[in-house]
Amino acid sequence: MSRRRRRRPKPPPESLTLSATDAEWAVVRANAAWRGVSISRYVVALVLDGGGDAPDGPALALAGDEKREMLETVRVFRAAMGDGAEAPPLIEDMRVRVRLLFDAWAVGMVRDGRRGEVRDILAARVGAAQAERVVENIVALADAPAQPQAPEPEKRTGPDASSEQGSLF
Repeated sequence: MSRRRRRRPKPPPESLTLSATDAEWAVVRANAAWRGVSISRYVVALVLDGGGDAPDGPALALAGDEKREMLETVRVFRAAMGDGAEAPPLIEDMRVRVRLLFDAWAVGMVRDGRRGEVRDILAARVGAAQAERVVENIVALADAPAQPQAPEPEKRTGPDASSEQGSLF
């Protein structure tokens, strides 16, 4: 009779406990499901790949050259967004348009009796003190009388009054 071989018990696999917020776990679960793997396989793949792009899924982080390109782009934008007369006309035009849109939105909110909401939204972004100063300026805009409309152009008279020439002006 032959002797039975004794099996050596396998050591249990290594385990690791991770802590994350519910929102972070939701992102991990969604990414793992999108790649079609379990959460543990997803996390292990991230560690082994260094967070790089897997062939079967989206990039989870930028590569080094992409980071450098993005940094250079940000530097160009920051230089272009300089204050005062140094700002290019397009940048200055964008600033004016954004300011007009913000003023219209904020004045509308204040006129609707939602001053507290405006203050809370601004305080979350720029701090309570700065938000209060901005809201005071907005209230002043909201209380100001409407700007007068431009006068109607004069009716033309004379020999060329009926011609269409110059009607766009």
